[in-house]
Amino acid sequence: MIAPFPLYVDEISPDKLKATVSNGSKVFHNLKMMALDMPVSFMPSKETVIMPVGKFICMLIWNNGNRGMVFLDLKNNGKLAEKMAEKLNHIELQDSFMQVYTEIISHPENHKKFRLVLGNAEDLR
Repeated sequence: MIAPFPLYVDEISPDKLKATVSNGSKVFHNLKMMALDMPVSFMPSKETVIMPVGKFICMLIWNNGNRGMVFLDLKNNGKLAEKMAEKLNHIELQDSFMQVYTEIISHPENHKKFRLVLGNAEDLR
């Protein structure tokens, strides 16, 4: 498979800044796609994991056994990234968010590695 790798989402905001995934099988599929390009390592015991995925900030969320993902495209909007980081409830999450944002803007060569696709992987077969 050649980049851009598809990441399947349930919803994309009208301004295309935010996409959400609440379906566990889509989360699993997206993690497999992300692993094709980069080593994906995280502590699954944490409720929220923030990582760079191409041009997106990816927030992987565990909540009462449910898995979800949020993809944010903030590469051209540092002020909004700062505001969003401030809304996170722990200082370590705020720091992680801004570190990931800095990594994304520092590596524009990665911005075309992933694309968001509305729907399910099986819809494209």
